[in-house]
Amino acid sequence: DLTLIEVTLESNLELGEVTVIKKNRGTYLSVINPIQTERIGGAELLKAACCNLAESFETNPSVDVSYSDAVTGAKQIRLLGLEGTYSLLQVENMPNLRGLATTFGLTYIPGPWMESIQVSKGAASVLNGYDAIAGQINAELKKPDSQEKLFLNVYGNAHGRLEFNGNGNVRLKNEKWSTGFFTHASNLSNKTDENNDGFMDEPLSYQLQFGNRWKYVGGNGHMAQAGFNILNEDRLGGQMGFDREMDPSLSNPYGVNIKTNRIDGFFKTGYVYPTGRTALALLSNISVHETNSFYGLTDFDADETRFYANAVITRDLDIAGKHTLNTGASFIYDDFNEMLYGQDISRTETVPGLFAEYTLKPNENFTLMTGGRVDFHNLFGTFFTPRAHFRYKMGEHVTVRGSAGKGFRTANVLSENTYLLANARPLQWQSDAMQEIYDLISQVAPTDSTVLITGESGTGKELIAQAIHGNSLRCYLPFIAVSCGALPDSLLESELFGYERGAFTGAEHTKKGRFEMADKGTLFLDEIGDISLKTQVDLLRVLQRKEFRRLGGQEEIKVDVRILAATNQELKKAIYENRFREDLFYRLNVISIHVPPLRERKDDIPLLVKAFIRRYCLEMNKELLKIAPSALKLLMDYDWPGNVRELENVIERALVIGRSKEIVTDDLPFSRKDLGVAEMPKSLKLMEKIHIKGILEETNWNISKTARLLEVDRQTLYNKIAKYKIEKES
Repeated sequence: DLTLIEVTLESNLELGEVTVIKKNRGTYLSVINPIQTERIGGAELLKAACCNLAESFETNPSVDVSYSDAVTGAKQIRLLGLEGTYSLLQVENMPNLRGLATTFGLTYIPGPWMESIQVSKGAASVLNGYDAIAGQINAELKKPDSQEKLFLNVYGNAHGRLEFNGNGNVRLKNEKWSTGFFTHASNLSNKTDENNDGFMDEPLSYQLQFGNRWKYVGGNGHMAQAGFNILNEDRLGGQMGFDREMDPSLSNPYGVNIKTNRIDGFFKTGYVYPTGRTALALLSNISVHETNSFYGLTDFDADETRFYANAVITRDLDIAGKHTLNTGASFIYDDFNEMLYGQDISRTETVPGLFAEYTLKPNENFTLMTGGRVDFHNLFGTFFTPRAHFRYKMGEHVTVRGSAGKGFRTANVLSENTYLLANARPLQWQSDAMQEIYDLISQVAPTDSTVLITGESGTGKELIAQAIHGNSLRCYLPFIAVSCGALPDSLLESELFGYERGAFTGAEHTKKGRFEMADKGTLFLDEIGDISLKTQVDLLRVLQRKEFRRLGGQEEIKVDVRILAATNQELKKAIYENRFREDLFYRLNVISIHVPPLRERKDDIPLLVKAFIRRYCLEMNKELLKIAPSALKLLMDYDWPGNVRELENVIERALVIGRSKEIVTDDLPFSRKDLGVAEMPKSLKLMEKIHIKGILEETNWNISKTARLLEVDRQTLYNKIAKYKIEKES
């Protein structure tokens, strides 16, 4: 049967792309994550017309942000009431703003670059490391494959702040590759002093940044991202009259200048197996940070090179995904160098670590996550970090969370507290030997116990006595010092106990002795080993009965005096030789403090030199001088038989006779030849080779530290090493 069929062809009607849009909440608290995590999205970030990471929290109460110092413009955050140094600052889930970047790191991420911020409080996952004690902040930057093709932002305000931000994305032809470019420029050029205190309300500054990142998305479960960022910043604060062209000096207004150069890069990649139950991830970043600054008359220079790598294997132990195990390894390398008061403080950390974390999620309402990691620190040994988190959703609007764990961090005492350099008070630290003494002073000062201070002449025994008195309950009462060895026996008695009128020829009026003058306070008896046996008997009687008679007097005078004594002699030897009473020794030696000679604590020399230069430059009304590295090395090589007193005299002499803007070896009263050090060869090239090799060996071939001591950059040092064929001895 042939039936006619009519076929009609018409043009096809296709619907165009449909995009479903729902307004995104600016901020919300995750109800799925067992760690309390608040996500701050683009909608919240756009509330601020202009911002960096620190200013992003000004419209959101989840994190407290405040100025730690208005002179430098440093800002700090608080999580759970703890300073920002106890929180982990991450970019793309990698620790980035650490070490030297801690103080100003919150201003290093422009707000328009950020896609979102995640803030979690409490101990973080062991996958992220052993720190994050108070919480962590993670900034997610805009991705190269996002829908935003081009974004430009210009901002200005009445205080003279100008800012430009721009970012754009480009997708390559095969759609697997995409790249993004980021630019930032900010400048604050107007000085303001609204409270009329003579200081700028906030520092002048300019910051330039450029970043580039790439993303690859394969069709077989593989993804990779990489990028870099370059930053240059200059901050200038202080008095209104200080300008960039001025050098720090006593004749110029007070100023602070901080110059920072930083470059960082990252690479991360991941692969998901076809089954979807196993995934591999590698995250790594590297940063090189250099800071050159001065705070008034104090210079502070530092550099840091930091590398981080973290490899993670994630495995669902069952098909339903109720049991998940994360295992992996991490590695941290941190070369940290600081220079303050002419003293170099350096350290290099290498920290490999292993970790594992188990997650139980039997249903949507309950999650338990437990984990631990072991890290092997080259400086602090092996330590274990356990952590646990749980979440239970009791109802639609009620979720209970708990977390517990411990954390560790390396304290960067100087770089994390540079704002303290903004005042004129010098920071001080001591060698281990002196620190033990100061710990003992803090223990004995509040008591009334008698203290015997021993040590060679010039070690600062009287300063120790003054420190004990100054930290005691008698600190507002008299401190009377007597140099027993400088007075003959008859004068010493009248000096200690006083005399009545007519007690001897020339005693025309009654005079109080040092014991009476020190009543309710402290009496310091220096050179106690030089007093005669007769005076020792009188002194012992006062210590036992706490009363005495003036010379020529009949009345017993009671006193309440704390006794501190000092000697450069071996009193036990003097007892054996019948030159010192044994019973008096035990009366004095209730607490014993021995002050080591300067040759046994040479690490204190740079700090003492800096303090003496500052003191005598102010007394002589001279510009604050520096000390040349060669002169400081000569001071370090000297044995100092006269101890601290001799060092003080040497610095005073150098400042008097010196003619240059720094103390050089010619200003010192001794030379390397006097110390028995061989003279350098006549050949300039050979002398330079020997000198470079010597500094390399002194720093254990630390290139950054050697370059800084030689006052050259690293590349110049590498060129010199190659030129002279300097090799490290095995």
